[in-house]
Amino acid sequence: MEDVLKTILLFIATAIAELVGCYLPYLWLRKEGSIWLLLPAALSLGVFAWLLTLHPTASGRGYAAYGGVYVAMAVLWLWVIDGVRPGRWDLIGAAVTLIGMAIIMFAPQPPEDSKTPNRKVFVNPQTGRRNLQCDRVAEIDLLDAFRYPYVQKKETTPCQR
Repeated sequence: MEDVLKTILLFIATAIAELVGCYLPYLWLRKEGSIWLLLPAALSLGVFAWLLTLHPTASGRGYAAYGGVYVAMAVLWLWVIDGVRPGRWDLIGAAVTLIGMAIIMFAPQPPEDSKTPNRKVFVNPQTGRRNLQCDRVAEIDLLDAFRYPYVQKKETTPCQR
């Protein structure tokens, strides 16, 4: 439970750093704020990027889960900083993103070292060349077998891992 709380607090800190880093240039550009607001904005965005490196999972998974927290924090920012009370759909949307974050971060995941590649790489035993088309050919042959069950298939060179 302590790890869950630390992860959520890290997501919240990351979201605040990003929101501040984006809000200060907004104040400068839209609300005629001082150009000096860009310095703390840059610092805040630097902290945001650094905080992203501290997340306890693979970067893509962490970024995806963080996105849910960011949306919820932005809705809270709308209320607290902008003074606009979120509507029902704002709150429902934020809740959905938080559910998505929880699923991505806290559902059982395979160990990081058991990553499976997205593509299978095969080596043609006759030429020694890598072949990425073998899976595609196998899929087409399987689909054709259902579409044209009486057509004889020609032999193809088998691929090996």
